[in-house]
Formats: sequence, structure tokens, C-alpha cells
Amino acid sequence: ALHSEVRSLHTNLQQASALMDLYNQKIVFLEDQIKAWSDRVVKLQEDGWQQSVSLSNCQRKLVDVNGDAQKLRQSLDGLQANVGSSRLEVADVLIELEKERFSKKRIEDDLEVMSRKASSLRAKACESTVLEKLRHEVKEYRGILKCGICHDRQKEVVVTK
Repeated sequence: ALHSEVRSLHTNLQQASALMDLYNQKIVFLEDQIKAWSDRVVKLQEDGWQQSVSLSNCQRKLVDVNGDAQKLRQSLDGLQANVGSSRLEVADVLIELEKERFSKKRIEDDLEVMSRKASSLRAKACESTVLEKLRHEVKEYRGILKCGICHDRQKEVVVTK
């Protein structure tokens, strides 16, 4: 009976020892899992910290970029206003140029008309001087043909040498 009790206790001890080994293995496994999860939590915390630093850097950059974008928009608005006024100035200059061209063409046409008139008047003047010379010559001949004393009657005879 003692022997069976010892054996029973020994079996219980072996079972308890096996159970203890099993629990020790579970404890080691759970400690490894806890360590892995702790490492993971630390890594996630570091990643979170890095992400927050990165987020704050990105937010600062975003603020800077928004400021630059605002400046660029203002600059673009100013440039567009300048382009608009420049286009108006160019249109005005083109209109003025077209007026000048029209005026120049009209002046050239007037000059051509005046040149033709001047040529015509020169031709008439030449003709009139020739006519005037001929009239003067006719007058001289008539004077020769009139009486030297009364200057009224025509001479009947002309004496020539």
C-alpha cells in the first residue's frame, strides 16, 4: 500500500513535473510573444513618432508651398494684367500704324495728282511762253507794218534793203 501510494505520488509527481514543464514551455512561448509584441509596439511607437515628425515637416512644406503658390498667383495676376494692357497698347499702336499708312497713301496719291498737275502746268507754261513770244513777234511785225508817223494806218509798202 505504501508502495502503491509512493507510486501514485510518483506518477502524480511526474504528471505534475510534465505539467510544470508544459507550463514552463508555455511561459517561455508567451514571454517570447510578449517580447515580440513589445518590440513591435516600440517599433510602431518609433514609426509613429517618425510619421508625426514627417507629418509636421510635410505640413510646414505645405504651408511654404501654399505661400509660394499665393505669391505666384499674385504675380500671374499682375502679369496677366500687364499682358492685357500690353495687348491694348499693341492694338492702339496697330490702329495708329494703319492710320499712318492710310495717311501716307493718301499723301502719296495727292503728291502724284499734284505732280501730274505740275507737269501739265509746266507744259502749258512752256506753250504760253511760246505763244507769248509769237504774239510779241506778231506785234512787232504789225508795228513795222503801221505808219511810223500816225501809228494808225498800215503801210502800203515796206522798204527793205
